[in-house]
Amino acid sequence: MEQTPEYPKVKAHVFVDEGWKSNGVAIKIPIFEDVFNDGLVCFCRSSTILPIQLADFAAFALNRTQLVCGRNKRSPLDMHLLEILSKVANNYVNIEKKIVSLVEEGPMITLVGTRPTDLINRHLTPAAVNPPPPAL
Repeated sequence: MEQTPEYPKVKAHVFVDEGWKSNGVAIKIPIFEDVFNDGLVCFCRSSTILPIQLADFAAFALNRTQLVCGRNKRSPLDMHLLEILSKVANNYVNIEKKIVSLVEEGPMITLVGTRPTDLINRHLTPAAVNPPPPAL
């Protein structure tokens, strides 16, 4: 903010989703008075501050993606959700992105080459553990 032409006239309003503190509580942090409006960090319901709703959705999408990717087997619904949420992934910053290989086994889709059993078996049957990625 200090590098914007409006500084020091415009200061950030900082809102945090309630949880640690109740809706309506504000904490004054004097060291941030130069950049935060009155040095305040305000706690509120996410339903009242739209950017917090957006942050909640981004956190849900990232968390759900990580949970689904961590499973050894995925259902078609999991894959559909990943397909939808993967479009959001390019908007994340400071989060490592990974491309993984998947194998379809009937109605289930399996992430290969990342489970401890895969790593143990890798030296025995590398082609079975790390097949080439499916063509798109």
